[in-house]
Amino acid sequence: MTMKRYLNYIRIFSVLLITGAVLSACSDSDDIVKEEPQQPTGPKTYTMTVQASKGGEGTRALSLDESTTPHVLNATWDAGEEVTVYKGETSLGTLTAQSSGPETTLKGTLKGTINNGDELKLKFLSPSYASQDGTLEYIASHCDYAEANVTATVSGTSVTTDDANFVNQQAIVKFTLKKKTDNSNLVIPAAAALTISDGTNDYTVTPASATNVLFVAIPAISDKAITLTATDGGDHYIYEKSGVTFTQGKYYEITVKMAYDDRYTPLTFEAKNPNTTITFNAKADAILKFSRNGIDWETYSSPITLANTGDKVSFRGENNAMASTPSDGNCSKFSCDGSAYVYGNVMSLLSETEYPTATSVNSYAFCRLFYGCTQIYNHESKALVLPATGLSDYCYAYMFNGCSSLTSAPVLPAMTMADDCYMGMFFGCSGLTTAPALPATSLANACYQFMFSGCTSLGSAPNLPATILAGYCYGDMFMGCTGLTSAPALQATTLAGMCYYQMFMGCTNLTTAPDLPATTLSAGCYAQMFMNCTSLNRITCLATDISAADCTTEWLNNVAASGTFTKAASTNWGTGVSGIPSGWTIIPPIGALSGKFTVNASGKQVYFSKGNLRATTTDLGANWTWSFAEHQWDYVGNATANTAINGSMTVSTNGTVDLFGWNGNSSSFNNYGIYNSTTYSDYGNKKNEGLKHDWGYNAITNGGNAQNSGWRTLTYDEWHYLLHYNTGKDKYGYARVAGVYGIILLPDEFVDPMKNNGSQAFKSVSQYYQDFNGNIYTSEQWEAMEAAGVVFLPAAGSRNGTTVTLDCLRYWASDVYKNAEIPYCWYKDIDEYNINFGATQRQYGYSVRLVRDVN
Repeated sequence: MTMKRYLNYIRIFSVLLITGAVLSACSDSDDIVKEEPQQPTGPKTYTMTVQASKGGEGTRALSLDESTTPHVLNATWDAGEEVTVYKGETSLGTLTAQSSGPETTLKGTLKGTINNGDELKLKFLSPSYASQDGTLEYIASHCDYAEANVTATVSGTSVTTDDANFVNQQAIVKFTLKKKTDNSNLVIPAAAALTISDGTNDYTVTPASATNVLFVAIPAISDKAITLTATDGGDHYIYEKSGVTFTQGKYYEITVKMAYDDRYTPLTFEAKNPNTTITFNAKADAILKFSRNGIDWETYSSPITLANTGDKVSFRGENNAMASTPSDGNCSKFSCDGSAYVYGNVMSLLSETEYPTATSVNSYAFCRLFYGCTQIYNHESKALVLPATGLSDYCYAYMFNGCSSLTSAPVLPAMTMADDCYMGMFFGCSGLTTAPALPATSLANACYQFMFSGCTSLGSAPNLPATILAGYCYGDMFMGCTGLTSAPALQATTLAGMCYYQMFMGCTNLTTAPDLPATTLSAGCYAQMFMNCTSLNRITCLATDISAADCTTEWLNNVAASGTFTKAASTNWGTGVSGIPSGWTIIPPIGALSGKFTVNASGKQVYFSKGNLRATTTDLGANWTWSFAEHQWDYVGNATANTAINGSMTVSTNGTVDLFGWNGNSSSFNNYGIYNSTTYSDYGNKKNEGLKHDWGYNAITNGGNAQNSGWRTLTYDEWHYLLHYNTGKDKYGYARVAGVYGIILLPDEFVDPMKNNGSQAFKSVSQYYQDFNGNIYTSEQWEAMEAAGVVFLPAAGSRNGTTVTLDCLRYWASDVYKNAEIPYCWYKDIDEYNINFGATQRQYGYSVRLVRDVN
């Protein structure tokens, strides 16, 4: 009988369909090839007998027919080739091809028991895929593996079968290699190799002569990720693709564009100019080998001269580290006499063979490695690789210190820092314009200290996402970066001692500081942080506790003469180089709450003071000290000195007054309504007059402590707009705060911090107007509301002479009713539903709540 061998491999130029994936970089427009099922070349006839015989090992031919589309890879028999016959797992013997060509007859002697109807398996060759040379001849003699299943017919000692249809058990792929950068041929030298990995097995193809076309036999795979790596003798290239399927018995032609792979290139210097000498000064028992061609290696013993532009020298070795301590005398160093590009994987200095995948370094590993190399440059297409993700103390400290010709830094992928790991890494790299990303979110002591100090060309800083800081972690990081015009966000809210010490010192072009969100400062954390930033004119610092030792020492020494400082409303800063510079505008002003309130149709906004105005005396009224109440709910009521007022500005008992009469310009008595007269005219009696002095004229101790500093009393129209037109009934509500009755005012922009706290969510008058039970807050809960900019106006009562009436709100405006003599006010009793607006007689003592305009 005849035997058919389906050994043809077919190729089409258009699309390679590989079970949901293609072996190509589609984004790069690789040549993509479609595979088609192999086609039989015609019937084959095989004859089997039971006579014993031995055949020698032969070869079979594979020939590529490129005259057709698709291309056909023809497989033919050579006379003498052997096929092994199995019954189950038992080998019965071999059959020998009787002739050459696409069809043949197999004959041979089998030993064993064979019955009619037995299923027999025929196997051609035992494959060896590991060490191929990229030719069809090698595949034919070492890798071609085919099987056929037949049914035996026995007549005496003669066995015949149905036609044997052989199916190859591997795919054959023709790889054409290109460089991704310019689509030029990627030629693999005879001594180099192409390696194909499917994640389980690696197949190495070493060509007998230089070529960029290789035929490779690959066992069938389904939906796997494959990686191709290759070298052109010096540079390494990589191609990666997921979801790849190679079907057994199929032939594929694929053009692969391979990317330059820095990981597989050992640390390399390439001459930028002729006659460049590279010297390695070894310490810590470091021993290196060098190669000029990437193939032949010898031990380094003396300086290496690169005679021509483009000449290269690569280094590798087996070392734990290049240094034993961070001190200069214990660190190995490269030096460059002339100009050279530097690129490749620095890990090759620690491992000759494992460096492409090595990711951990020991302490001091590369400390000061290129210290003072002023003539090393970045290559335009080949990167210097520092792949370590497992860092150790001082591992990169001062590595590129003084490398003034570098313009960009290598990628630094580590997410976890070690003490001093990047200390001074790029110190003095004055040509550096691009900084690496720094993705770590948890820092270690001094990990970034001095990292970019003196990088005068650095125009922008990397993002700094860390939220867990350590001592000196950012200390001096950008000191002297005179080209820096913007600063990275600093997101940490929990600080560490000296964490930002001198971080931006001497950044003379920096105009705006990063927001500083931490509320509690630590010892020395901001010390000299912006010292000598002569253009700096804007800072936002939300600290509420600035009591830590030296936390702001000289932090704003020698900044711009004028600027804007945005602060937490409750924080009382000092002035000067260790506080807020004199001449700067403070937002919100000292003593003000953070919320902004619109008070007229033109959009004018104001800040409210942190509490009602009060005046205190300790010498029976000879002198008065003005302040805002410590808490918004605080009031004096019927305590002294509200009930001890005598004549103009005097009291019979020392204490505090917070209910003031309304003194007009025509009054011959006191300026501020601290007076027990119940006679209207004693407070002035002119029509259409203003206050003799607005209460805000006073130096308020916790409001800036300077006279006429901007505090004022709202006008009637402003109060009316605030409580009616602008806010309506959705912007204020009746409340009890720390047990005190009063009214809540919401700022223009408000996010309720209590909205997820059930009944404590704010209820406006439009939602709840019956009484003061709609909004009830403890003093602790009110802290969150106040931080959101909310104002509380307590029911502080009213005074007539020395008699105080409680359970009512009475607040003065700064002007009089139309052309009348009586001043405006607004009022509400706690048993009433509505706020009332009107005018009243001047002798009554009402509450005063000051505001400052938003600039």
